[in-house]
Amino acid sequence: MRARLVLAIVLAAAVVLGGSFYALHERTGADLKGEIDDQLRSDAVEFAASPAASARTERQLERRARSFISGQGYHGDSRIFVVQVGGGRDDVVTNEPDAIDGEHEAQETEGGESPDGDDAAGGMLDAPFGYATIDAPDGGRLRVLSEQIGPSEAPLGTFRVAQSLAPIGDAQGSLRDTLLVVGIAAGALLVLAALWIATLVARPLSRIATFASDIEASGLDRRLAEEGGSAEIRSLTVSLNRMLDRLQAAFDREREFVADASHELRTPVTIAQGELDLLRRDADPEEKERLDVVRRELKRMERLVAEMLTIASQDSEGALRHDRVDVSDLLSDLRRDAPLMGRRRYEIADLGGTVEADPDRLAQVFRNLLRNAVAHTEVDGLISVEATGQGDVVRFDITDDGPGFSAAEATRLFDRFYRTESSRSQGGSGSGLGLTIARSIVEAHGGRIWAEAGGEEGGGRVSFELPGYWAG
Repeated sequence: MRARLVLAIVLAAAVVLGGSFYALHERTGADLKGEIDDQLRSDAVEFAASPAASARTERQLERRARSFISGQGYHGDSRIFVVQVGGGRDDVVTNEPDAIDGEHEAQETEGGESPDGDDAAGGMLDAPFGYATIDAPDGGRLRVLSEQIGPSEAPLGTFRVAQSLAPIGDAQGSLRDTLLVVGIAAGALLVLAALWIATLVARPLSRIATFASDIEASGLDRRLAEEGGSAEIRSLTVSLNRMLDRLQAAFDREREFVADASHELRTPVTIAQGELDLLRRDADPEEKERLDVVRRELKRMERLVAEMLTIASQDSEGALRHDRVDVSDLLSDLRRDAPLMGRRRYEIADLGGTVEADPDRLAQVFRNLLRNAVAHTEVDGLISVEATGQGDVVRFDITDDGPGFSAAEATRLFDRFYRTESSRSQGGSGSGLGLTIARSIVEAHGGRIWAEAGGEEGGGRVSFELPGYWAG
């Protein structure tokens, strides 16, 4: 977001600055051109007030025009005065004969006449009446004002006054150079200012995003500070805190319900099991078979209630013991108890060192993972447990040769009550909470747990890591 905000600010400013520079460039040219036109008009008014304008014959006009032109003061940037006596191009009175001679040579070389109108391509002698911009013989541009001398029905000649437009080009070139330097400096400052502004805007949003990404069901009691920042940020912070209040209340109600329901269910399940045991003593074989079915379902319900209680205690952040657990002893106990979960071929590795953990909770993780592997393998199937130490982290891998699961299923194995298609097809009696409990215990220790599909060969692997390992 910060990059996009900086880009938007820079682009907006660039458009504004570019438009301003262009307008200033064009306005400068237009103003200078207007000043030149005013000067040309002033010279035309001066000529109109001179005796030359009241001449009655062409000879008189020529004599008085020379007198008028010779009376003008000249310098390097002087304007060009031309009086065409009659309607021809040869009888000309001017203060710049070289320029006129150059036009004659150009006209003879091109062998044509220049078109009329503003921005004419021809020379000054062919410029139309009024204002016009023409090409000078030296390659420059001239601004020309042309007016008729004498009455319209019998004109004696044409008065023309011209001035070079080079000062406009020089002024605009100097302005472009200045604007380029100013634009580069302003652009650099603008980028720095945009970065600073974008950082100020994005910092509180980044803080809120980081806070939101760190929120979990077990940490809903955290809140954002509502002081400081802009009104919009404070409003967003207040809204997020209120949402967390509602979420925390909903999760608390869920935990209380799960805990209360589990506790309340334990008593009737225990009573029902006791009554079934009494009934089974005097039942005939057929009745015993039906009672065994009911008893198995009650056992399954009892296990489900126990697992729901475990999840409720984990969600309510039940206190963990932090002891130095001997990894070798933990694996030895697992090697001894694993056959009790089912007749399988168990291969359990050995590893020295200790890990900081709750030994009872850690043993529960292994029981749940092994029970899950047993449920997905046939009798005498292979289940292996590997252990490796990597720095201050210990890793355990539980692998089986059962039907396995797909990569898509691997991402959902730890969801509550989720069961793979293979477990459904085999009629598994699992509750779908064993892996969920294992995940909550591992994460409560600051570790992580994940599953990997075995591919086309089948099988699956569940691995978890715990921090706090010490190999010595």
